[in-house]
Amino acid sequence: MDFFHLQDLVTSDYDEVLFYLPFDNFKRRATPATTEEYVTYREATLGFICRRTRRITEWLRDNHPDAEIGG
Repeated sequence: MDFFHLQDLVTSDYDEVLFYLPFDNFKRRATPATTEEYVTYREATLGFICRRTRRITEWLRDNHPDAEIGG
């Protein structure tokens, strides 16, 4: 079952969680350690927000066409 708020955080078969930084079983710090890691994390976060916003907007248009979307 799809859950449109979080679909972009897992693989298409829901078998794995997609991490923004390399995952090492919670041994590393949760925050980016280098500028390169920060840029990777930032780009992944912004991409997720854009995809999720698009998914929510499409859902609203399909299910509540009279709703005002945007701000």
